Amino acid sequence: MSLTHALNPDKVITTVPGLRHPNQPISEDVSAQWFALKRAILSGVFSSENITVNDTKLPTSSEAAALLCQVAKQGWASLGNVELPPLFDMPEETLVRILRSHVSERFVCRPTWQGRCYETGPFARQLNSALPRAWVSQYGPGAAARIAARFTELLQMINTIDSGLKGASLLRPRAAKPALGLSQIEAARGRLIHYVELEDARVVRYRIVAPTEWNFHPDGILARILNHLPQQGEPRVRRAAELLIKLADPCVGHQLHLLTREPCHA
Repeated sequence: MSLTHALNPDKVITTVPGLRHPNQPISEDVSAQWFALKRAILSGVFSSENITVNDTKLPTSSEAAALLCQVAKQGWASLGNVELPPLFDMPEETLVRILRSHVSERFVCRPTWQGRCYETGPFARQLNSALPRAWVSQYGPGAAARIAARFTELLQMINTIDSGLKGASLLRPRAAKPALGLSQIEAARGRLIHYVELEDARVVRYRIVAPTEWNFHPDGILARILNHLPQQGEPRVRRAAELLIKLADPCVGHQLHLLTREPCHA
């Protein structure tokens, strides 16, 4: 079964509700479509409408459990057993100083903090959640735990949207300093930073630090994971590398090239 079919088996979702202002009431039609989508996700992906983010196991008949089982059968549950500290909420004054300085372009392309690389994204956010923690305890911080973290994020997303439908504000605007604007937000792929600087009502500087730049840094989490791949023949190594790249979830297209090393002779 495809994930698309699992999410929408009866084609009950016909339109996309879109974003709204936090004070704008939600129509009954939008609410009905969301609850239909929610049921489709819970029943199609998890085979249960009672699963929560605190559960340490998935229903054995679910698509989610089948995917993790397949990864384990391939011997890939512990694939990519490498750790980096999770990226945190960086001090705004220091971040602004960096983004206004002569090193800003280098920071945008290859960000580090105090000389260290960090990981950002679902796995970094869900390190202490029940399901990924259970897989980490058995296989380490490998492919299975990273997939489990994505399922946990999906469940948390459902809770967040439910809260929004019940009146909680999903948008939290903040006042910016005159002529400067900085935002750090946890996006789907990880920590996203936008910085803007104005002069005479014109944009004179704009910087974006995307999650991909942290995770695909030459010394970042993906590079370290790929460097630890076991040598098991090109087809299997290629499949394993593609899986790990997809779990790192780049925001741009990519091509994978395997380089063979000539054996050394005395």
